[in-house]
Amino acid sequence: MAIVSPHSLASLAQRFASRLQGPLRKIGLTVHLFDPCGTPLAEPTGEDEFCGRICQRTHYCRQAMVNLAQRVCLDERSSMADSPCGCCMMGVPVRRRRKLIGSAVGCFASDTTPDSEELHRACSQQQLDYTFMRDLCRHIVRHNRSEANTLLQVMEWVLENDQARDVAGEELATLSSNLSSTYEELSLVYRISSSMKVTQTPSRFFETLCRELLEVMQLETAAVLLEGRPELGIARQSITAGTLLEPEDKFTHVIRTHLSGRVLTSGQPMIDNDFASSGGQGAGIERIIAVPLVSADHCNGMVVGANKTTGDFDSTDLKLISSISSQANVFLENHHLYQDQQALLMGLLHALTASIDAKDPYTSGHSQRVAAISRKLAEMSTLDPKHVERVYLAGLLHDVGKIGMPESVLCKPGKLTDEEFAKIREHPLIGARILGGIRQMADIIPAVLGHHERLDGRGYPHGLAGNQIGLEARIVGLADGFDAMTSNRTYRAALPLKTVTDEIRRCCGTQFDAQLVGYMLSLDLESFLGQLRELSEHGVTA
Repeated sequence: MAIVSPHSLASLAQRFASRLQGPLRKIGLTVHLFDPCGTPLAEPTGEDEFCGRICQRTHYCRQAMVNLAQRVCLDERSSMADSPCGCCMMGVPVRRRRKLIGSAVGCFASDTTPDSEELHRACSQQQLDYTFMRDLCRHIVRHNRSEANTLLQVMEWVLENDQARDVAGEELATLSSNLSSTYEELSLVYRISSSMKVTQTPSRFFETLCRELLEVMQLETAAVLLEGRPELGIARQSITAGTLLEPEDKFTHVIRTHLSGRVLTSGQPMIDNDFASSGGQGAGIERIIAVPLVSADHCNGMVVGANKTTGDFDSTDLKLISSISSQANVFLENHHLYQDQQALLMGLLHALTASIDAKDPYTSGHSQRVAAISRKLAEMSTLDPKHVERVYLAGLLHDVGKIGMPESVLCKPGKLTDEEFAKIREHPLIGARILGGIRQMADIIPAVLGHHERLDGRGYPHGLAGNQIGLEARIVGLADGFDAMTSNRTYRAALPLKTVTDEIRRCCGTQFDAQLVGYMLSLDLESFLGQLRELSEHGVTA
């Protein structure tokens, strides 16, 4: 005989009391519920005065029901018998998902019961008034003995229908729970995918990922431990969120110590619901789940979840965190590729501008210094980081138009002729045309084109004035002027710093933007010039 879950029996008894009594009572049956061993599980339903008097005075009927219940469970099929009082008994096996969990025994007094010798004998043995009990029985009789088979089929149908209803209810609840979990998981994957922007820093992306994992997986702590990429200048990094972070260094140390070999080296995910016994106790880690961030040729790191608040980690958790880790690894690889391409681009641009500066040994490093000064002024103007970097790029490329200028003009120590000066004045236009064929450079062309314009309209190449000159062009123009005055040129030596600051003040509002002049003069210019000279000497691409 199969072992039955106590939960299934308790659930059956509860439903028997709440749902089954009504239908069975309506058809005039007294029904008892038994477990597979014949132990009663619930009070009988539909018991009338006749049955109550007989059962209270004699154990014969109950024992007969127990015997029938045990036989039904043993044979696993319905059966009928007569009670010691002459009533009809019907036993029906009760199953749950085709598994026997007990039996129900129903009985009823039929039209032949009042005249049975069994009733007469039972009344005599229990000193009950036979005439009274006979009349009482005749009063409550609702069925003929010939209806026993039909009533048995009704009992089977009621019980099977109830079991099917209960199973359907459980399946519906499970389905609803699974749908809810799946919705949360899909929402998480969508949110993570939506935040996968290659320009976003890994720290910010993985902070979002950790917070999302905390909520959806119901974790105490989530962490992403990234391995270093020396070839890309990327250091080892840990991003964490949750409650097990005091001190954070201890948490990450424990994770790296105990999981590096199990996850990073093997490249395999893992679940350990007894992590405390193997080293996690000191950091408060009892259960842990970890998935590696694996690319084609190396492991970028791992995503870790610690202490699921609702119990042990399981395969569903592993599937979810693996899916998220796959998305995260795509972001990381794309970000690394983007960084690599950015480094290549900036290297090419620095090489290009260095080749222009190299045409005149006195202006070596000029473009890098103008770019650095432009970045500083852009930061002081509270532009957003992306905008600041575009201003830096404009400063780096502001003189790209000089690539076509003859060295005899660029390196001429004396005063330029009108024709030579006119040639020099064309370099913003040439630079704009050179960059005009590069779609990604469209936003920096106005700064390249306008960095020699003046607020009073006396600049070139278009003689723009005031607000006609964009902020980026004004920033690069001041940066270019400052570096030109503080650098050695073929026609003069670098000017003293006081002379430079006096000249900037004098040109404030006419050539240079007043607010930008204020930012410039608020700097420790001696220290700033030292940083710029170091930039030129070491060729730093800041």
